[in-house]
Amino acid sequence: MKTYEIVEGKNTGETAVKLLKKPFRNMVVAFGKVGIRETRNGAGLAFDFSVVKGKMPKTTAKMNLLENTLGDILVDILENNIDDVEFTGGND
Repeated sequence: MKTYEIVEGKNTGETAVKLLKKPFRNMVVAFGKVGIRETRNGAGLAFDFSVVKGKMPKTTAKMNLLENTLGDILVDILENNIDDVEFTGGND
């Protein structure tokens, strides 16, 4: 079962992701900056996002679940659409 779909804003044309599974079903999220964060134990994906439709979780546990869910979705998008992703340089 697909966990998300790519959507486009009717008025803005901005691309976003609509979540399809509980507990975040129908939430629409737009990704901002995406990068790699290096730590002593390796590297991980770092990203900004904003909720376009829906409400931010109120508990730390639900926020962590949302961030993990979005991270998994972002990895899937990058792995399956690498030819369509535009990379830019910079230190941000």
